Amino acid sequence: MAYDPLQERAKQGDSRAIETLLNTALQAEQVIARARAKEETLLVVLEGDREPVHSRCVDILQQCLREIQTNRFQSVEITARKLGDSFPSWVEKIPLSSSSAAIPGNLRSAQTSTDFEFSSQQNQVLGQFAQHSRLLGFLMVGIGGLLIVPAILFLTSGAVGVVKGGFLALLPGLLQAILPGLILPLDGISKIFVSYK
Repeated sequence: MAYDPLQERAKQGDSRAIETLLNTALQAEQVIARARAKEETLLVVLEGDREPVHSRCVDILQQCLREIQTNRFQSVEITARKLGDSFPSWVEKIPLSSSSAAIPGNLRSAQTSTDFEFSSQQNQVLGQFAQHSRLLGFLMVGIGGLLIVPAILFLTSGAVGVVKGGFLALLPGLLQAILPGLILPLDGISKIFVSYK
């Protein structure tokens, strides 16, 4: 068998060499791989125009690691997402045998995984932040409504004609009430929408 410097670098745990081999193997899937080492874990991010197919991508990655036979990593963590998405479509963490790159077949389903790129404690903090953001959003919608309703009632009451200078004299005050009354609810709705994503 001919000496392959790329294969040799990958066997030594060079994440760039592993990334190159993975990208070659994943071409048919139209998936791009990025790999980096984090202590004894190989982190692999898979991205494609469509959501990377879980079973197919894991099979390809397993085959590549078997061929490389690196002992540098204790586990590999795969994060897959569609290009442009903020959150992963699925995550798979696979323990590697210390004696070889063989990967056990009893893989847990990544779609039921809750750790994604964060620990459970980090997920809890993010969940609390989303909940607080949602509450703040509802509060902003309420305050915006309280600001704009009196201005609308005043405009529709006919009192504008009684004021000296008419509508133009009232315009600065009305803008001070109406603009925050429009901006606060819009900002609040965006916070509510983002907190549910």
